[in-house]
Amino acid sequence: MNRFRQVFTLLALGLAITVSMRAQSLTAVRDTISNADGSPFNGQVVVSWQGFTAAGGATIAPHSTAVIVVNGYFTLDLVPTSNASPAAEYTVRYESNDGTRLWTEYWQVPPSGTPLIISQVRVSSPPGQGGGTGSGAITLPIQENNVANLVPDLAARPTKAAHYAPSRAAAIDSFGNISSVVGNSEDCVRVDGSSGSCGASEPVLPVAFVDNETPAGIVNGTNLMFTLSQAPAPPASLSLYRNGIMLRQGLDFNLSGNSLEFVPQSAPQPTDLLTAFYRLAGTTANSINFADGEVPAGSIDGVNSVFTVTAAPNPTASLQVFKNGALLRPGADYILSGGMVTFVPATLPKPGDVLQAFYRY
Repeated sequence: MNRFRQVFTLLALGLAITVSMRAQSLTAVRDTISNADGSPFNGQVVVSWQGFTAAGGATIAPHSTAVIVVNGYFTLDLVPTSNASPAAEYTVRYESNDGTRLWTEYWQVPPSGTPLIISQVRVSSPPGQGGGTGSGAITLPIQENNVANLVPDLAARPTKAAHYAPSRAAAIDSFGNISSVVGNSEDCVRVDGSSGSCGASEPVLPVAFVDNETPAGIVNGTNLMFTLSQAPAPPASLSLYRNGIMLRQGLDFNLSGNSLEFVPQSAPQPTDLLTAFYRLAGTTANSINFADGEVPAGSIDGVNSVFTVTAAPNPTASLQVFKNGALLRPGADYILSGGMVTFVPATLPKPGDVLQAFYRY
């Protein structure tokens, strides 16, 4: 009798462990994403979901995750939704690096012991609109009042004041709204938001720059530690890009001296390209001119490859050219000669593209 109880207990324990493992099982989605012209998709895929109860009884909280896609390669493990209670779906938003491709689709993921491709999980329409078995209809567009806490959160944020203007220094007015500083381009801005002549008595602070540096470290998808050649001063001057997309200090990585530590979900993957720009405390006070947000001159027609900036960047590595908000690579996406920027055929600016240049001279 005791022997029977022992065997029964072991069987019950084994069943409980099996159920628990199944409750935590994930389905792998692996695929290669291409653009309509056959080129690999580069950008990010944001996968979001509402709360649901998985088949094993686990409560899945509403959240989202962003997957960086390089050369079309996509991989993500997800909790199955086709057997959830009630059945649920994932909302998937594709955002290309160059800003020209943006679309949303919906996935319903079944349990699977082998990886699935995207076409096996894609459904034709959002929940409640004929393509899936989601847990309720969605009325599009979604109204602000239908998003929990959105209206009070927006009210708590500063708004544009009447004197707000783009491409001007920002200031907070007496009502807490964002305004713009009024004055001449050579004026100095004071802490109270006013502007005026800098005056000859104000010292010229020595400063040095590091441009287009590749942080040292192994890019293998697991290494989180990288180093810069010097410590940025101030630390906030560091602009760090991965595949042309600016990363967020304190969210994607942390800086200590000249050491960069990425958070696990932002670990640089093989073939990722890291680029850093930052300032240092210099030893001599030099006269430096800056060009910020300049639009290079040239016809954006998909054929013209030659554009010009007002002055020749000095040093040349200080030039940062952005197309639709993504940082382009000198020597790979364009060639600089004096003040002439020549794009390679693969990156020719097309109608609707927005070009901006930042540099020193």
